[in-house]
Amino acid sequence: MRGRSPTTWVFLGVTFGAIAFLALRSGHESGGVTPVASASAEPAALFALGDLRADPATLPVLGGLVMGSEVRDGFRVVGVTAVSNGRFGCLLDRRGEVAIAVWIERKRAEKPAPVQSSKYSLFWGDVHPGALPEPQILDVIKVIRDRIQASESTVPMPAGL
Repeated sequence: MRGRSPTTWVFLGVTFGAIAFLALRSGHESGGVTPVASASAEPAALFALGDLRADPATLPVLGGLVMGSEVRDGFRVVGVTAVSNGRFGCLLDRRGEVAIAVWIERKRAEKPAPVQSSKYSLFWGDVHPGALPEPQILDVIKVIRDRIQASESTVPMPAGL
């Protein structure tokens, strides 16, 4: 597929599979997670996540971002998890080369975040392969923050945040 090595696909598949497994497992323990429907089959096939579905309450928070939406610098939304353990995730991919998990939580004074909106804190983790400079990661996450902030006065906060 587009000149990527099999090792890259296996690495990304295992990484996102582990993220999905942890989200589903923790959601099962806390009452159930329903994962996000993909706009196309390509992201699910690329990352071996299967049929992704999500709690519809998380999508409106993202201010119109849906599966396949371009965020910035070639990053696309390839997954959105339901609320689990007080947060939900937005998984981003850039052409199968770099992946970022962005975690969105209710804003709390005792837990400052690198990027915040009026109501939400945004954290990141699981950057693979990990060679992305922090300023570029912050630029991408700030676009998500701006989309969230534009709609947060009209979109109710999902239960569990």
